[in-house]
Amino acid sequence: MLKATEAKGSPDDRLTDWLESNKVRLARALDMLEELKRDTKFDLARLAVANRQMRALITA
Repeated sequence: MLKATEAKGSPDDRLTDWLESNKVRLARALDMLEELKRDTKFDLARLAVANRQMRALITA
């Protein structure tokens, strides 16, 4: 988030900007985490997808 936003703004403004520009990625990741929490079985494919989505947020 720090690299993706302008250093001029306040921390709150920078977070707001980052959340707005990554809302689709964030929604996807949160949906996947909710699915994982609801499901009683974990499979490697779904965990790999969740991992990829988390990584995309970290590098965004």
